[in-house]
Amino acid sequence: MDSIHEPENRPWIGEVMSPVDFKRKWTDALKNEQQADDQKMREALMKIMNVPDAVLKTIEADCSPSTLCCGEESMDTAKLPNHDDLVTLRQVHMLQRQDLEKRKSDEAYRMKMFHHFRKICFLSKVELYKSGFFYIGNTFYNDMSDPSCRDYSEVIIKWAKDPRREIGPFNVADMEDTKLSDLELRLGYPYVYVHQGYCEHLVVFSDMRMLHPHDSQCISDYPIALKTFPCGKRVFCMLCHQNTAKWVTYENERVLCDPYFFCDACFRSYNYTANHKKIGKFRAAPFLDWNTVI
Repeated sequence: MDSIHEPENRPWIGEVMSPVDFKRKWTDALKNEQQADDQKMREALMKIMNVPDAVLKTIEADCSPSTLCCGEESMDTAKLPNHDDLVTLRQVHMLQRQDLEKRKSDEAYRMKMFHHFRKICFLSKVELYKSGFFYIGNTFYNDMSDPSCRDYSEVIIKWAKDPRREIGPFNVADMEDTKLSDLELRLGYPYVYVHQGYCEHLVVFSDMRMLHPHDSQCISDYPIALKTFPCGKRVFCMLCHQNTAKWVTYENERVLCDPYFFCDACFRSYNYTANHKKIGKFRAAPFLDWNTVI
């Protein structure tokens, strides 16, 4: 796709890089800087304390972490275990990123209304169309996590085989088995994510850096949505005041407010009998709180 995007003519597009190589180069550079900084720190301490180097060495020995730590207390809390690579979150699978994209785009429900509330069928677009793919670096990373998923890339690859199109060849991989560390990325380059048949999203990696102490240290928090819309408080059930509202009623004779918002459990238990018969007069409709949509 370089012939289309022409990255050499776009200065904001970076060179191809791997998260693994980036971490290695950054770590090597950091070690060299740390050695230089340690020497500067020693010289500054000797000057402030007005002591020779021999005295400073004695103080370092008496007040070192190994001396002050108790029992089996960890001496290096910044050192991460080999089996848990949290520094750059390279172990995050593409499927996790795709789940975030799904939550962002699945803003509305497909619904069929019937006379009886038990026959109301909520089908989100994610539940109907589960297939999707990322296209990064001439490779289609397909979501095949569900038996109903289709290989969206198949028809594209077949279409591109025509030599007159001068496009391809392409590779295919499984999104579920691919980590971000497996990719070779170009910062600023427009990649694409396709799902729900024909819904396309541009995906641009704008930054690559090491994990900062102020960043979340919990891997389950990633990927993090930096911006959400809209910014507001979610609508709670007006009966239990605990759960998010899923239903709204109008002209309800048995409540004090109009409209009145219910969670699913309260809506069914308060407005219908055990035999699922409607109590009183009211109009009801499903309610989607936009503040709960990422």
